[in-house]
Amino acid sequence: MKLQRRRHPDDKYTDEARIRVVERYKTSDLSGDEWRFSYVVELSRKGVVYAKAVCGNTPEYAAVLLSQGLILGLAELETLDAWETLPFEKIPDEGYCCQPGCPEKSTRKYAMQKEWSDGCWFSKDLDVESSGVLYREFCDKHGQRGDCGLDDTNSNYTCIEGNDWNNAPADPSKISESIGPLVQRKRSHQV
Repeated sequence: MKLQRRRHPDDKYTDEARIRVVERYKTSDLSGDEWRFSYVVELSRKGVVYAKAVCGNTPEYAAVLLSQGLILGLAELETLDAWETLPFEKIPDEGYCCQPGCPEKSTRKYAMQKEWSDGCWFSKDLDVESSGVLYREFCDKHGQRGDCGLDDTNSNYTCIEGNDWNNAPADPSKISESIGPLVQRKRSHQV
């Protein structure tokens, strides 16, 4: 049986993007000693920095490079002089939890029953003979997928390796009520 991994629909590849200050103490008999610093932009996936750009001491340039790193793909970043990148095969993906932002190794694989289109309410049945079994993998913490969505929901998965979602209760510290609408509009009769 051929298995084909599907990334989570909300996985935007970069789990963390940050600008940090790197300091060093410069010594020189000619010009004297002083602290120097530069800004470094880092893009990470599953806890591994896969692209890095050193920006000197200009925070505005760091912000531009951060935006560039989030907009362009890895193939484009590899061609730019400002960026150091890891080879694609060294960036964690297979064998890691499909929950966006989670750096843990997976402990269970779920076969998808249907493939739902992005942003639409229709699906297609999967032809296992031609495309293989589409699957996602999760760690113990994220094994419970819930019952709210269409694509990433307990009812769309069958466990093919490890424990099923019944044996993966959601972490109580992460459970919260829906926050509701962020902005409430006033109706014309309330103004």
